[in-house]
Amino acid sequence: ILSSPQKDDRHHETTAAMASLLDIYPSVLDALQLPAPNGTKFSGKSLLPVLKEEPPAKESDSVFGSQSYHEVTMAYPMRMVRNRRYKLIHNLNYWADFPIDQDFYTSPTFQQILNATINKQPLPWYRSLLQYYQRPEWELYDIKVDALERNNLVDKPKYSGILKQLRQQLYQWQVDTKDPWRCAPHAVLQEQGVFKEDPVCLTLGHEALQRSRRRVLTQYEEYVVV
Repeated sequence: ILSSPQKDDRHHETTAAMASLLDIYPSVLDALQLPAPNGTKFSGKSLLPVLKEEPPAKESDSVFGSQSYHEVTMAYPMRMVRNRRYKLIHNLNYWADFPIDQDFYTSPTFQQILNATINKQPLPWYRSLLQYYQRPEWELYDIKVDALERNNLVDKPKYSGILKQLRQQLYQWQVDTKDPWRCAPHAVLQEQGVFKEDPVCLTLGHEALQRSRRRVLTQYEEYVVV
């Protein structure tokens, strides 16, 4: 929710502008007419122009999101990019079960899912407990027709172009923000020694391993073998 004290600004309207938490700091600086400290570059943008007029809708408009930890015992790094039509989620630790924190565990919703599963009772949810725990490496959703994100389109050949585009966009954002997880989970970031000036992703050899629990979906030619 944005509110402006300026009479000529927009009021009581809904906007379709793309926004994320990364936009808050640039917006505050813009409102106070302060420069970015020490020439800092932001991956977010000021939202104040939206108060003046609705920005033109573009398919290329995108926002990014990330999570690395929730609690100290809950390491499950995720990265996300979404535009006006599609959302791509990268589960970097997808070989592990999705962790459950204490407050969520005691919630009525989770308790219903948990107890119904244990007691082999019907479950009135569109996602099973196993699906909640075990997530694929990549999730692609058409949020225009699938707002609840039920249908993962990653394996659909029709969406291979969209998948490639969003993966490249997400990776570039990780590079631009110096994300230490940008090579994960199938490679390690090497930026020391001879790689100091030109960091690379060095393969961990996952393409040679047989893993029955998870199917690896990654283009290994993107990684370097030393």
